Amino acid sequence: MASYSSDFEIGPAKNAQTLLELYQDWDNNTLDNSKHSFAENDTMFFADGNMFAGPRDSLFVIAKKMRGQMGTVVDSVHAWVPLRSKDKKENWVVIWSREISTDAKGKKTARELQETWRFDENGKVNLMYQYAQLPPKMPPMIKK
Repeated sequence: MASYSSDFEIGPAKNAQTLLELYQDWDNNTLDNSKHSFAENDTMFFADGNMFAGPRDSLFVIAKKMRGQMGTVVDSVHAWVPLRSKDKKENWVVIWSREISTDAKGKKTARELQETWRFDENGKVNLMYQYAQLPPKMPPMIKK
């Protein structure tokens, strides 16, 4: 038995579109373009163990600082699914991506991301869970 819900259906596609636009703004370092997509108060659980809970304006101060330290960022989205929990009446979007960032010295960092985003009744993000891992290392090819 699921502790939250096991009764889901496909949710509103507009929430997936909102999230894809947010990813584009993250990559382009134009976060203010997506500020309107967040609720007044938000909670974020990040893969590194940090979390944020508080007002949208404070979230954006932190997010812009984090993004500014990353240099160039390219997210390749593998898949996304908008969902609605029928019993809880909540909308979610789950998304899988690979994020590659390149710092000012040219060092590249890649990570695989799985994020779960909740949208309130007004279609605004109010909760996010992020999970990350390094991309798998391929074994060397065996020569015959």
